Amino acid sequence: MLRYRGYLLMLAHRYLSDQLRRRIDPADLVQVTFLEAKRDLHAFRGESAGEFAGWLRGMLKNNVASAVTHHVMTQKRSTKKE
Repeated sequence: MLRYRGYLLMLAHRYLSDQLRRRIDPADLVQVTFLEAKRDLHAFRGESAGEFAGWLRGMLKNNVASAVTHHVMTQKRSTKKE
């Protein structure tokens, strides 16, 4: 799985704006993605490296969306207040 780290890190940087990257570390999102992938590896139904990369990418997208919701959409932690 670690061979996908650079790929996922690049995607995480791309998915987050500069402003959000000040609050959310892309490496943390990649780490959470790897933890979830390890936990759910039994659910992976693909056969190729490309399918596995796509599965990880989908998990990362969900983790980015959750982080954005948590840090931006809530009134308590609005980036506009900083």
